Parts: sequence; structure tokens; C-alpha cells
Amino acid sequence: MPHLTPKQIAYWTAVAACETGSGGPPKWDWGTKHRPGEGTNYQGGLGISALMWSTWAGELGLLVRYPDAWDAPPLVQMEVAQYGVSVHHAAWGCRG
Repeated sequence: MPHLTPKQIAYWTAVAACETGSGGPPKWDWGTKHRPGEGTNYQGGLGISALMWSTWAGELGLLVRYPDAWDAPPLVQMEVAQYGVSVHHAAWGCRG
């Protein structure tokens, strides 16, 4: 599991504020609770697609404990996202 620097944590928190917070605090439990019509396509504070969460969290051995992004604490969501960027060259529409 990648360890995040304070700068990376600040970056991912800013991305999450853009993705799910509408500029306010991130909604780390994002999913059907906040957008009933959206279902589980995008999850957690970073809006990670369900397919990418399943892939990346699975590769990190986290999927059993956190089957969906919203099940994971914010730091774990950030670590999975950083892994996606570092290993799979993922990118987000929102930037920190």
C-alpha cells in the first residue's frame, strides 16, 4: 500500500472537495446515499468508478475489507487513488 505524503493528502482532499463536495467538504461516503439515481457508478469522496475501485482495491488486497469506496476511510480512498495514478496512469477531471 502506498504511503502518502502530507502534500499528497492535501492534493487528494482538494480533488475530493471538487468531485463530491461542490467546493465544500468532501462526501467520503458518496454513492447512492447522495445521488439515488446514479447508483454505484462513482463512489467515495474521490468519485472513483466502481470498476476501478474493484480493480485497484483488489490489487492492493483491500477489496474484501472495503468492497466499495464509500466503505473505506478517506486515507484508504486516497491511497487507492494514488495507486491508480502511479501504477495505472489514471487521471481525474478535478485537480487539487
